[in-house]
Amino acid sequence: MTDSVSGPNHLTDSELALYLDRRLSPKERDRIEDHLAGCAECRGHALAAQQVLGRTRRSRLAAAGGGALAAAAVILILIARMQPGNDQPGRQLRGTVRDNTALIAYGPTGDAKREGLRFVWGPAAGAVSYRLSVTGADGVQVWSRSGVDTLASLPGSVKLRAGEKYLWVTDAVLRDGGTRSTGLREFSLIP
Repeated sequence: MTDSVSGPNHLTDSELALYLDRRLSPKERDRIEDHLAGCAECRGHALAAQQVLGRTRRSRLAAAGGGALAAAAVILILIARMQPGNDQPGRQLRGTVRDNTALIAYGPTGDAKREGLRFVWGPAAGAVSYRLSVTGADGVQVWSRSGVDTLASLPGSVKLRAGEKYLWVTDAVLRDGGTRSTGLREFSLIP
């Protein structure tokens, strides 16, 4: 068994585990988030692992520490890979998102570069659209976008200043009229 999700152009199980356990350098985190922004298959694997971690963190097993959580993520990814049909390129895991879960926000968080700035979040079951809002630390909206995709690139016409903090949130509008949210996420632009 290899240490890749599905081929050489995807993130390895170890990379996903380190990313989910927040044990990467900012440069490596940016590389992983860039890949997640463009790869639906890896986003699906990361989402499935994140959901298991969320349930694990709420349980008593969370007391065992971050290493156990990372190991659980790797095990989940390996189990998902061994299920029939999971070897199809571009296939997203289905049936793993419950309607009562929050949206998973992948990035940006922390320090981010303006060049190639992309907002990435996990899909919500039953979502008909997503609304992304970016505000300054003062709460003034600087940009928003609605659509059906789970990633958005900041247009060049939107001017953000290096060194300033910004907040972003994505809300999913569901078929049944309900909503799900990533909650507020903070990032700062670096030169």
